[in-house]
Amino acid sequence: MPLSLRVLAAVFFCLLAGGISAAPIIDIGSSNTHYVSDDNVGVLVDSSHELTLQDIMRLAPTAFSDQQSLQLGFTSSTVWLRLNVYRHLHAPPTWWLVFDQPLLDLIHVYVPASDGSYQERRGGINLPFGAHEIVSRRPAFAVDLPANETQTIYVRLNSRNSLSTSIQLMEPTAFSALAIQEALGFGAFFGFYALTLLCYLLFWYWTREVVSGLYLLYLTFGAAGAVLSSGYLQRQLLPDLPLCNVAMIIPLAGALITGMLFGIQILGVRKAAPRSAMVMMGATCLITAIGLIAGLMDMTLLAMVTLEVGLLATMTVLTAIAIVRALHHNPSAWLYLAAFSVLHIGMALRFLRDLGLTPINTLSENGIYLGITLHILMMSIAIFWRYDQLRRDKDQAQAAALEADLRALAERHAHREQREFMAMVSHEFRSPLAIIDLTVQNLIYSTREENDSRVPRYAKIQRAAQRLSVLMNTYLSAERLEDRNEPPSMRICDLTQLLSGVLLDLDTTNGPEVKLEIDSLDPNFACDPDSLRILMTNLLENARRHSRIDQPVILRVSGRQPDALEVSIVDQGEGIPPDELPRLFQRFFRGRSAQRHPGAGLGLYLCQRIVRQHGGEIKVFSELGKGTEFRVWLPKREIPEV
Repeated sequence: MPLSLRVLAAVFFCLLAGGISAAPIIDIGSSNTHYVSDDNVGVLVDSSHELTLQDIMRLAPTAFSDQQSLQLGFTSSTVWLRLNVYRHLHAPPTWWLVFDQPLLDLIHVYVPASDGSYQERRGGINLPFGAHEIVSRRPAFAVDLPANETQTIYVRLNSRNSLSTSIQLMEPTAFSALAIQEALGFGAFFGFYALTLLCYLLFWYWTREVVSGLYLLYLTFGAAGAVLSSGYLQRQLLPDLPLCNVAMIIPLAGALITGMLFGIQILGVRKAAPRSAMVMMGATCLITAIGLIAGLMDMTLLAMVTLEVGLLATMTVLTAIAIVRALHHNPSAWLYLAAFSVLHIGMALRFLRDLGLTPINTLSENGIYLGITLHILMMSIAIFWRYDQLRRDKDQAQAAALEADLRALAERHAHREQREFMAMVSHEFRSPLAIIDLTVQNLIYSTREENDSRVPRYAKIQRAAQRLSVLMNTYLSAERLEDRNEPPSMRICDLTQLLSGVLLDLDTTNGPEVKLEIDSLDPNFACDPDSLRILMTNLLENARRHSRIDQPVILRVSGRQPDALEVSIVDQGEGIPPDELPRLFQRFFRGRSAQRHPGAGLGLYLCQRIVRQHGGEIKVFSELGKGTEFRVWLPKREIPEV
C-alpha cells in the first residue's frame, strides 16, 4: 500500500476512535509511581496491521485519540500508544514502563535515543524468557528520560489475549519492591491452593463421591488457569510455543464443563428437572466445543471470548437456580450461594475486565484471587463440617444397626427356645390327650343309661381335651408355616376327596351343619393338599364357631373360571365390626366376639399365609347382624411333567 494511503487510513481509524486531540503530558515528579491513564495517553487502532513506526511518526500528534480507553478487551487489531513524558530535574533519570497484563503476546516499545532515533525494546509471551529486558511476570521496559524535556514514547501492542491493561511508569526500586510483594503473595496463594488440592484429592480417594470428584476437577482447572494467568509459569515453561495461548483455553474449557456438572449435581437439577439439566449440559458442551476448536485453529480471540462469555452465562444461570432452590429451603443451595458467590463475583470482575467492560483497577485485577481464596475456605469448612455430620450419622446408624442385630439375635434365640418348648409340649401332651379322649369315649360308650349324670361330665372333659388339642395343633401349624422358607409342595389334588375329608373331620365336632356346593371342579388342580386342608378347616371352624347351631354354613367351590379356583364360605352369624376388619388377618389378633371362644388369634393369619404362598388372594365381607363371607381366589397352575 502506498505511504499516502497508509497515512490516510491511520487518520481515518483515528477519527473512528473518537475524535482528534493531542495527548496531555505525563508529568514525572517526586512520586515513585505514575499511572498512565486514559486522559494522558494517545491511542490509535490499526486494523490493517501495516503501519510502521515511521508511518506513525509522520502523523500529527492529533491523530492519536485521548478519548479512546485503555480497556480495549479482545481485539485482533494492532494498537499504538503515544506517551508524552516530561521529567523534572529532581526526579531520577531511569524509569520502568510496566504493563499489568502479563499475557500480552507481543509488545514493541520505541524509546527516543540521544541522536534523535528510536530504540526498539520487545517483550511479551511470544518471546523467549531470556529475551526479556527485565525479568518479571509483568512486561517491563527501562526508559531513560532527560531532565526538563518532553519525550515521546510509542508502544505497539498485539495480542490474542485481552488487551485491557494498565500502564505505569515506576522507579526501579519501587517496581522491585512491588515484584517481591507480588511473588510472596502469589507464593502463599499457590501454596494454599496446592495444599487444598492435596486435601481434596485425599478426601475424594477416601469417599469416592461423585460430587467430591467433580469439585476436585473444578479446582484443578481453576488452579491451572490461575497459574497461567499470573504469568509466572507460562513465561518459564511455555514462552515460545504456539500452544502458549491454547494452554489458557484448556483450563477455561475444563472449568466451564466441570462447573456446570458440579452445579447441576449439588443443586439437584438432574432430579428436579432432568430435561432442563440436559439442555444446560448440551449448551455447555456446545460452547466448550466451539472454544476448543477455535483455540486449536489458532483463533484465540474467538475461543477466549466464547469461553469467558460462556462462563459468565453459566455462573448467572447456576446462581439463579441456587436462589430459587434456596427459597424452597434447600440446604445445598444455601451452601452453593454462600461459597460460590464470592468466587463468581471475582471471576465476573476479571472476565468483564478482559472483555473491556469494567475499569482496570486493583479489584478487577486481583479480585479473582481473593474470591478463589474465600471460596476455598468456605467450601472447605462446609464440606468438612458436612463430612463430620455424615460420619456422626454413620456412627449412629451403625450403632442402631448393631442394636437391631443384637435384638434380632435375641429374638431368634427366644424363638428357637419357643419352638423347642413347643416340640416338647407336642411330644409330652399329645399322648396324654389322646389317652384322655379315648378313655372318655370308652366311658361314655360304657354308660348304658341315658340319664346317667356322669355323661355330661364325661362330655365336658372330652370337649376340654379337644379344645386343648385344637389349640395346640393350630399354634404348631402356624409355627411350621412361619418357619418354612421353601415354596409349597405343589401336586395334582383330588379336590372332591380333599373337601370330603375336611367335612368328615368336622362332623365329629359340635357345630352347625356345613353345606357343600360344588361347580365344575378341575380334576387336575395343582395345590399343596396339606396346606389347603388346613386352610379349609380353619375357615370352616371359624364360620361354625360364630354361627348358631340351626344356621348352616355354606361352602361354595367353583372351577368355572379358566385361570382360578374360587372358594366362598358364608355364615349367618353376628358379623364382624368394621373397625376390626383391617386387623382381622394380623397375627395373634382376636376380635371382641372371639374372646368367649378358645383360640390364639392365629387361624386367619395362617389362612392368609397359605393363600399367599399359593399366589392367591383372600378377602372378607361382613355386615353386623347378617353374617360374614370369606372369598378365596387360588390361581390354576400347571405342573411340568417329570
